[in-house]
Amino acid sequence: MATLTPENAKFLDTWQAPRGLILSDYNCAVLIDAIEKRFGGKYTHENLNQVAKTDANLIHEKGFSPAEKLAVWQAWWAKHAPKQLLREQVNAGPLINYVEDMCGGVWSLPNFTTAYEAVKDQLAHTPVKTLEEIQQDFAVREKQRIEREALENRKTFDPGARAKELRDQQTAQKDAKAQEAAQKTIDELIANFTINGLPGRIDHVKTQECRKALAGIKINMGKKYDAVLTLKVLQRAYMGETARDIVNLAAKATEDLIAAFNDKQTEKGAIR
Repeated sequence: MATLTPENAKFLDTWQAPRGLILSDYNCAVLIDAIEKRFGGKYTHENLNQVAKTDANLIHEKGFSPAEKLAVWQAWWAKHAPKQLLREQVNAGPLINYVEDMCGGVWSLPNFTTAYEAVKDQLAHTPVKTLEEIQQDFAVREKQRIEREALENRKTFDPGARAKELRDQQTAQKDAKAQEAAQKTIDELIANFTINGLPGRIDHVKTQECRKALAGIKINMGKKYDAVLTLKVLQRAYMGETARDIVNLAAKATEDLIAAFNDKQTEKGAIR
């Protein structure tokens, strides 16, 4: 830690320390050390103010440390601030300035409540709705509730709609299981793919190139990835012995798949 010199002490005498900060030999040494290390020895009141606000090593009177102030500030906003008061920077200044100037700089829950009452006309709040606006909001919510209940009631008393809903759910579950199984097979095929090199050895370079080409095969139904269709293409491309072979085989398999699906229109959309 830096040593307090007569020149440094003289400079500190020209500075107005924040309330609660004790200008003991220890604190003075902390301030000087921070100025040297953080500000390259540039001694200004602005730099001292910055150190006083942020340095956790400084000793303050009880209730004046930055940590204690922050705790009070957060607690006031959490439990004591009016709900309509906006928690924005524009509101922080008037509240803090009042506590600093009119409450002796003591950050406490009662002092911030007093500050709010004194400066609330300067603060930003959530706009208060008129009675007409409140009634309109209620009418909109009530209409939505009635429409939602009517829709649910139609579903309840329409056996055909209920049956279709159940069939759709079962189909979706079946499709999800098929997609999961297909993706598992794809992962296993890629992981087990190898290209032989010298007798009894694997050509790891070509193997990795081919695995990368296989992993790049992605078939979509509409705009959504489809593992079942991807597996069909990958199984044909799996016969390739080079990355180029795999790409070409996958392209041909995709063309055949598109042709087959275009001949038989589906509700899911085009394959890409």
